Amino acid sequence: MSSNLETNSIDTLVREMVFGADAKDRQVQIRQMALEKNIFPTSIQSLYEEIGKGKYSGFTVPAMNLRGITYEMARAAFRAALKHNVGAFIFEIARSEMSYTLQTPGEYAGCVLAAAIAEGFEGPVFLQGDHIQIRRVNYAKEPRKELDFTRSLIKDLIDAGFYNIDIDASTLVDIDKADLVEQQKTNGLITAEMTRFIRLHQPADITISIGGEIGEIGSGNSTVEDLRAFMQVYNHDMAPGLKGISKISVQTGTTHGGVVLPNGRIADVQLDFDTLEKLSKLAREEYGMGGAVQHGASTLPDECFDIFPRIGTLRYIWPQGSKISSLTALISRNLYWRRFTPAWQPNMPVTVKATRPRPSSTTETASALSATSRRNSGICRRKSSARSERNSKTGSLSCTRS
Repeated sequence: MSSNLETNSIDTLVREMVFGADAKDRQVQIRQMALEKNIFPTSIQSLYEEIGKGKYSGFTVPAMNLRGITYEMARAAFRAALKHNVGAFIFEIARSEMSYTLQTPGEYAGCVLAAAIAEGFEGPVFLQGDHIQIRRVNYAKEPRKELDFTRSLIKDLIDAGFYNIDIDASTLVDIDKADLVEQQKTNGLITAEMTRFIRLHQPADITISIGGEIGEIGSGNSTVEDLRAFMQVYNHDMAPGLKGISKISVQTGTTHGGVVLPNGRIADVQLDFDTLEKLSKLAREEYGMGGAVQHGASTLPDECFDIFPRIGTLRYIWPQGSKISSLTALISRNLYWRRFTPAWQPNMPVTVKATRPRPSSTTETASALSATSRRNSGICRRKSSARSERNSKTGSLSCTRS
């Protein structure tokens, strides 16, 4: 952790950025301080590509939507990551969240980078624009205006250091059409259009990780046929040689915030892990993506989480809940990859400052990652089995695959 004097200085900068009149100046100042300390926003693209090639497996990447007290919540996440010597976690914010929490991309990035400084973190920080959504009502009224707004928001995200962006045009899927390709047509075309826009505006030395979405959260579950239909439209509209999406968000039974029952409790989630596994496998093997993304994980019981890496889920979304302890538990529960190298390199799944001697080869790194993943997955499975057994006795939801 940084010295008390430095932490107090960072605290002051954050307050001035969030509440003062010189927000943009403070954002620039924080980012410069971060760079001087080897803290920098970057893309997770190369890791997802390696996963898509089958070179790495056995772990998943959590993404945290911080909707309030962002600086403090991000500090908690960095503390947990440093304590457990882990990496590969994402800080993200959705278009809707930017609106109702009054957080611009620049402010959000400033809070996260300042948190990294305060906690003594070093290395790459993954910032992501989540659900950069095409709003159905707006698009129906004024499609050009809605797409122009989306382009403007994407540009703001890139300028703020968000080098991971998920395009969500799944709101425009038309299930009233009989043909699956026709259902996904507008979704695929707009996702391709925004992919081209992002590639045009990304920094010269960075390949932004772009995601698509085939099933709106809270709607019917996605299918393998939905993914194939979407990719048929998307690939047909993409220019040859232009790098496409690296992950696909799907719907497998969750609802953002959960379903509130008449007694005030949140209904148990019936998650379709088999479909999630099939979609991830298809995304990797046929389309070279890292896999499928699970949304709405905040409503799931603890025993679900070790299933995600076992079935090849690339990433899951953990919106900010009621307890900071849940956030730190999220980081510590899944040990994604251990830190081996002192700096980010495009061809290696590295994270932050080295805590042990650097391996002599990529093969050695992969072997160590695999061993770590197997060891940690075993721990998670033993804990989950015990919890599942207890749940079966009490009648509560047991999160197991059907």
